[in-house]
Amino acid sequence: MTKSAFLIPCTLLLSASFLIQCKPEVTAFEVNESIWAIQECHENDDNAYSSLQEDIIGTWKWQYTSCPSSSDPTVIGNFSKDNTRVIFREDGSVTYQTDSTTVNTTYAFVLTQGNVTPNIQFGESFGLWGNFYMCKDEIAFINSPVDGCDQLLLKQD
Repeated sequence: MTKSAFLIPCTLLLSASFLIQCKPEVTAFEVNESIWAIQECHENDDNAYSSLQEDIIGTWKWQYTSCPSSSDPTVIGNFSKDNTRVIFREDGSVTYQTDSTTVNTTYAFVLTQGNVTPNIQFGESFGLWGNFYMCKDEIAFINSPVDGCDQLLLKQD
């Protein structure tokens, strides 16, 4: 093999490797667009409210926590590469699970005064809060209108 025949594939391989490593993390804007799309989908689905208690059952992977109301909106929690899970069960129990932490508690849908969308109330807090929206296989907890953070979860099963 000639020297140039060896260098060309190596150069291409190194360039591709560099591009993959330099791919930027997801931006707060991208996460927020996804969260707002979930809210819009939920609000436009006439059947969303009637099937919440059935549709939430299962394992959900916590993807992101984003704080768009801050002066420097960033994705403060990118859980897409780890094992952070929230498992909702029919009996009203829920498990928050990471590689090192497990929290077992309860949940219930609660319709608060002035809201048309029920929120989820947890027996013990583990970081999910805000207005609750579900669309297909995605959940958003939206708390940014009161300067809080928003969370995005994806269904695993």
